[in-house]
Amino acid sequence: MSDTISAIPEIMSNARLAFEKYSRVSAGKRAVFLETIAEEIENKREALVNLANLETNLPLPRLNGEIGRTTGQLKMFANLIKEGSWVEAVIDLPDAERVPAKPDTRKMLVPLGPVIVFGASNFPFAFNGGRRYSQCAGFRFNGGNKGTSCSCKNF
Repeated sequence: MSDTISAIPEIMSNARLAFEKYSRVSAGKRAVFLETIAEEIENKREALVNLANLETNLPLPRLNGEIGRTTGQLKMFANLIKEGSWVEAVIDLPDAERVPAKPDTRKMLVPLGPVIVFGASNFPFAFNGGRRYSQCAGFRFNGGNKGTSCSCKNF
């Protein structure tokens, strides 16, 4: 674990550089990026599932199901990026006749930067994104499943 902790500054520095580049990428290309990751996971499904099985002793059907859930989430988030509602954009138009005058106010959600996710060993492929898929900005590492984590980070 100390090797992992000592690697955090370099990992975060690399993630920050990647985030700065990625933040200039169009929504369409971001969606393609997530779809490509899902496709690569599917292409390497057998090898990933066998490696995770060796590291976790979880049954193959469970691991195959987890791969399906993960690739499904990636595709779902790719569609959400294309559709655009995730930014929750709000435009509140000005009203000069109101006292005091109401200014033009606009807001939207924007990514803040990279994160590191230390995953649970009982879900070696899971990226629990909830409403945001922030984990794509960082490197998911699970010390209990080093081979699986290192294989997945290459997507």
